[in-house]
Amino acid sequence: MLLLLYGRLFVEFNNETPKHNSANKLKSNKYSNRNNTSILTDHHLNTDKNDIGLIANLRTCQTHKAAYLSIAKRVNSVSPFVKVAYPDWIGFNNDEQPMESLYNSDVHVSRNKLLSCLERSVSKRRDSGDMIVYDLDYLLESVQDACISQQQLSNYDERNLGAKSGFDHLHFESRFECGNLRKAIKIGPNEYDLILNSDVNSMSHSQWFYFQVSNMEAAKPYVFNIVNMEKHNSQYKTGMQPIMFSVKDYAEFKKGWTRTGMDICYYRNCYKNCNKSHGSYMTATFSIQFPHDRDICYIAYVYPYTYSKLLYKCFRWKNSVDPATTLFRANCLCRSLNNNEVPIITITSVENNEKKIKDRHIIYLTSRVHPGETSSSWVIDGVIDYLCGSTLTAKKARDTYVFKIVPMLNIEGVINGW
Repeated sequence: MLLLLYGRLFVEFNNETPKHNSANKLKSNKYSNRNNTSILTDHHLNTDKNDIGLIANLRTCQTHKAAYLSIAKRVNSVSPFVKVAYPDWIGFNNDEQPMESLYNSDVHVSRNKLLSCLERSVSKRRDSGDMIVYDLDYLLESVQDACISQQQLSNYDERNLGAKSGFDHLHFESRFECGNLRKAIKIGPNEYDLILNSDVNSMSHSQWFYFQVSNMEAAKPYVFNIVNMEKHNSQYKTGMQPIMFSVKDYAEFKKGWTRTGMDICYYRNCYKNCNKSHGSYMTATFSIQFPHDRDICYIAYVYPYTYSKLLYKCFRWKNSVDPATTLFRANCLCRSLNNNEVPIITITSVENNEKKIKDRHIIYLTSRVHPGETSSSWVIDGVIDYLCGSTLTAKKARDTYVFKIVPMLNIEGVINGW
């Protein structure tokens, strides 16, 4: 039986070796050096020899910041990172967030935005005054010597709060895990066109975004136009807002991610999409008034869920269960093309006389097929939390089934941002 859930999360009930060929595909990975099928179907798994290497040396006494940094420093990325994003480093979770109301869009604002875009495209001249203020390609090609080594990754946002700059424009950064801003162009006094990186190893699929902004003035509206969106439709048309994390707000008030943005629109622009025979890109545009001067803020499509966070949670789950009653294993199923470990989690009850492990059905769960489907990571996170819990229904589930979970399939897309 196949149950399809939001965000490509599926469950397959089976008590035999899987008939599909996904295990064979995983085995073909050049970095894989063991029989993945045995990990997928082995009921016992009473050995830790295939434990995930990045969490093998973590200690339960470590703080979240120390443990997260230990993991993040050893994650392999396509382009070098220069920092760890502050929200991920502190481990902030929006578990107690109130229900969020939908944003009421204004059709007149959308019309004016579209007309403004058309006017700029028609009257654009070489001396228009547009200024590139962030260029990832230039940074990678020209300032490689300035990039810190992976082992030096950290975060100094709190120290840098209030820092003054000699420039009158916003400062952008996205060279951190899941960050994907490629270029920022200042097209007006407080307006910026943003270009996102495509999904890793492809020339398309740009929908998710995650980047940092600093050097702002409080209460001044800044306009952000993300000009290379590809999907014809968007939740921005039906009341969705971007989210923002203010480092100053968290440092002073422990306030985390919040919905933000005004004048939110989504429309087809004048930039031709060369990956398609017909059609152009879409623009997602919104305005933000930042709450503080010289703050450091992170802006994202939805709540981020990084690969390093998943590995940290694997470590926490493993140490949260009672080994006398619950069997929890976090193993390396295979390695990605960039030599990152793909975790597979096994959860069941320890051997008992009522129903031996070998007689239990296997339930397979996978999520994060597409890196932009961040919600599926939060769904599977909650599922694993529940299965590791102490409720009677969770215990009954562990007694009855062996759960095999691959919580993040497309880890390269997640690490390198989409």
